[in-house]
Amino acid sequence: MTASYSLTALTAQLDRISHYRALAHSNNAQQISVFPLGFLSYLLLARKQEASRLAAISIRLKTLGSLISDVRIFMRLWGLFRIYEWLVETLRNPPKDITMRKIVYLQIAVNILYQILENLAYLGQHKVLPIGKKRQNSYWLWSSRFWMTHVLLEFCRLKKERDLSLKGKNKAEPEGAPKWYEVADVMNSDGKKSVWLRQLWSNMAYAPLTVHWSLESGALTQLTVGTLGAIAGVIGLHQAWRRTE
Repeated sequence: MTASYSLTALTAQLDRISHYRALAHSNNAQQISVFPLGFLSYLLLARKQEASRLAAISIRLKTLGSLISDVRIFMRLWGLFRIYEWLVETLRNPPKDITMRKIVYLQIAVNILYQILENLAYLGQHKVLPIGKKRQNSYWLWSSRFWMTHVLLEFCRLKKERDLSLKGKNKAEPEGAPKWYEVADVMNSDGKKSVWLRQLWSNMAYAPLTVHWSLESGALTQLTVGTLGAIAGVIGLHQAWRRTE
């Protein structure tokens, strides 16, 4: 995931550079009478060749990024099994707090819908299922909207987790209770605080992405999409690394 989003950000930046190079080439071409012809021709040719090389590199990197993204979605085809495991585990050991329990059950429900629609759109895109282009686009949009709902619910879950920790802290230290923004004091341990903060930052990076993909025309530039996705990916890698320690 990190590699795919990093390539998206990189190719977007290369496209911008190529575009500005092309503009410079065009503007200089209009001022040909101002400079010596030989020197100007050399500059224009160099800039044109550089812009062409950047454009070619960008196309190759976009192809690689598209392939990586395709593999990522392919690997998620079996995501329903993981969601089923999540559901079974939650039913066996539901959260004690009723609000937290409702949030988790809603997250499971929207993730099931998200995964089903993404699978249908992906398999239709690759001609495995007889699904037309218009319906594919609709499935992609609605799968993203269900993912966006999951992200919103995750903010609710994180807030509730903080509130529960704060409530416990208030009982232990009624006079020195921390404020709502004092996360370091709210969490019971440094490890729990670290996990909570990583989940928060990751969710903050994903939130605008889910809004972007939930709109037919999008809302973000490719550079922004790549940057936010890379941030979320790095946080995810860090979480995975910490779990191995």
